[in-house]
Amino acid sequence: MWKPGHWSDVEALIGQAEETAYLDFKRELARSGRELAKDLAAMTVDGGVLLYGVEEDATGNVASAIPKVSLKGQEERLRQVANSSIHPAPSFEVVLLREEPTDPDGVIAVVVPPSPLA
Repeated sequence: MWKPGHWSDVEALIGQAEETAYLDFKRELARSGRELAKDLAAMTVDGGVLLYGVEEDATGNVASAIPKVSLKGQEERLRQVANSSIHPAPSFEVVLLREEPTDPDGVIAVVVPPSPLA
């Protein structure tokens, strides 16, 4: 399964990559824990990557921009939502991607393996 490891991996998606069942672009993290839980749970069916901080074009399919999201405390928030809202809680990896090492904002990649319990 593809997962971004560097900022350049995300930049390479712009104008090229389309959303699929395995790749979902989100401009921002939902304020609602329920919406976050829904996104995570949906990815457990076949596995895939949620990218928070990547915007889609007008068709809603192709990555068009990287507006970035705040990275501070977001991994903890995602884990808390998963543990309190999804039973059993799915396993997932969170990769925080920054354009520059000291940037407080960037892209959050949530890599969700497929689960037989989806």
